[in-house]
Amino acid sequence: GQTGGFTQHGYDGEDFLGYDMKTFTWIAPKPQAEITRLKWNHDQAGLAFWHNYLTQT
Repeated sequence: GQTGGFTQHGYDGEDFLGYDMKTFTWIAPKPQAEITRLKWNHDQAGLAFWHNYLTQT
């Protein structure tokens, strides 16, 4: 079967990055995370890893 999960990263007590299960991409709630969001969304292997990890474990 398939499971659902989430992952998010914080910095200094605030949300920094979160993985969007609907679009299979990282989202940045803060402008300070935009560079990291672009880099992580460019990493196709990393995106596939998180999608599989969050839906298959």
